[in-house]
This record gives sequence, C-alpha cells and structure tokens, in this order.
Amino acid sequence: MTDITYIRTTEGWLYLCVVIDLYGGKVVGLSMSTTQDWQLVLQAVLTACWQRPGREPVILHSGRGTQFTSYEYQDFLEDHHLTLSMSAVGHSR
Repeated sequence: MTDITYIRTTEGWLYLCVVIDLYGGKVVGLSMSTTQDWQLVLQAVLTACWQRPGREPVILHSGRGTQFTSYEYQDFLEDHHLTLSMSAVGHSR
C-alpha cells in the first residue's frame, strides 16, 4: 500500500511517499520531495520494486489522489506487473 504525507522541516515542508508491504509489515519504498506529484510516487514505487524478489503478482493499494490516477503512474504499474487498487470514492481509508 502507498500514501503521501507531509513533514515540517527547518527548511520548509517536504512531502513523503511511503510504500508498505502489509504482509511483512515493512517499509519497502519511500521518496521525499518539495512537490507532491506523480514523480514523487513513482520514485517510491520504483524503490519498492528494487526490493521485490520475484515477479509474483502484487497488488498496490492507494488513495485516489491525482498522483495515483495519472497516466504516468498507471502506465508504470502496468509496465512493472503491479495491479492497481484504489479506495472507493468518498472513503478516506
């Protein structure tokens, strides 16, 4: 599963995208940026892909933010054999 949060630093706000393996309970990917965009998410997911030992099917769950609904993000998931899963409209979790 993946999501974005923001962190206050002495240099300003940073966005943090984290990918968590819910089965293993571990963070497997993350990225930080001053902008909250699809590139932030792609970098975190790419880091998670590097941790992936095989090519077994994987479902990646996220919210419905513009970063996760972008064509770039969805194309990336398809190219890396990841199945997209999103929260239903109107649900915060």
